[in-house]
Amino acid sequence: MLSGVNDGRNIGEDIAYSGTMSITREASFWKIPAIAFSAPNTTDFDAHAMTEWLSQLVGRFTANTAAWHQDDTWLSINLPATVPAPLAHAVPGRAKIAAGIAVESLNGEQTVLRYSKGRSGATVPGDEASRIEAGFATIYRLRWNTCTALDDSLLQHLNESLAPAVSD
Repeated sequence: MLSGVNDGRNIGEDIAYSGTMSITREASFWKIPAIAFSAPNTTDFDAHAMTEWLSQLVGRFTANTAAWHQDDTWLSINLPATVPAPLAHAVPGRAKIAAGIAVESLNGEQTVLRYSKGRSGATVPGDEASRIEAGFATIYRLRWNTCTALDDSLLQHLNESLAPAVSD
């Protein structure tokens, strides 16, 4: 299953609500190998070169599905402004939905917020944004049904603090 090429990067929190990503996430429910492609809004793509490069890339992934596909997973590939490009691992970063937010007014039960336009561009070495800006096509495997347990001492503390309410 292929999804995209999304008009805009899918990095950071974008992966949670992107339609392009949701298609591949849905495919993972059915154990279907899936790849989501995204690209920045500003590109220097030569249509023929991009089509040829993406066709070769998809062909290689298809020929090697067993090497990358696992149940409940899908791939996210973010293209740089120019392709062809080398592939590089990346860790999901932060894309910040807005550069900032401010409370404009409080009136009883109504709060008016003002979001600043644009993204803050916060990045750390090795995240998607830094790798894409360096000219790499970033790739990472996402897993749907994974969770992380809370620290045992925190769980014990919570249980102890709830004990009187639970016994009532």
